[in-house]
Amino acid sequence: MNSTNQRRIFLGMPGYGRMTAAAGAAFYLSACADMSRVHREYRQGSLLASNFNQLWCAALNAAHQGAAFDYFAMLHDDVAPLDNCWLDILIDELEAKSLDVLSVVVPIKDTRGMTSMA
Repeated sequence: MNSTNQRRIFLGMPGYGRMTAAAGAAFYLSACADMSRVHREYRQGSLLASNFNQLWCAALNAAHQGAAFDYFAMLHDDVAPLDNCWLDILIDELEAKSLDVLSVVVPIKDTRGMTSMA
């Protein structure tokens, strides 16, 4: 696995204001990524699509003002990655496959057994 030491990442977290402990740990304390190179922003509100757009705009505005981000990532405030190296794993997959976008399957929190990719 490549290290994110040279990668600058804008990590956004949309949510309703009820960040779970596991999601918070993944957002603030990723065990593998050099989190000093990760710019984190949280957006709270009931309109998640608006939160997504605001985070994307914040990343674009930061880049316009001179911040050099290599990646934009988003983690919802109620989603807990299964691996502490989740950010490295996703970026390594993007690079290995020369992808422009990568989405991860997340279980919907009910009894139907369905999933979402937002």
